[in-house]
Amino acid sequence: MHSDNLLTIIMWDEIIKVGRSDKRMATSPAQLKANKKYQEEKLEEIKFRVPKGRKTQIQEHAKKQGESTNAFILRAVDQTIQSDEQERRDK
Repeated sequence: MHSDNLLTIIMWDEIIKVGRSDKRMATSPAQLKANKKYQEEKLEEIKFRVPKGRKTQIQEHAKKQGESTNAFILRAVDQTIQSDEQERRDK
């Protein structure tokens, strides 16, 4: 296959992916209410601050790992807790 054709196919594939991801259904008032109830009952928030530039670094790393920023941070916290507990047991 000619390299120009391959490039066109790759670019077209990316256009299709972007087109699909941009199509979002409107969220109904009932769904918004259900989401709010779930968040209030099942979730807590922790706000933390990072030096300028770190937010982007964290977000980009999470994306490279194929996970959300939230999932990446939770994984990092879980791994650190597990490591700290193992270290305590080994003393």
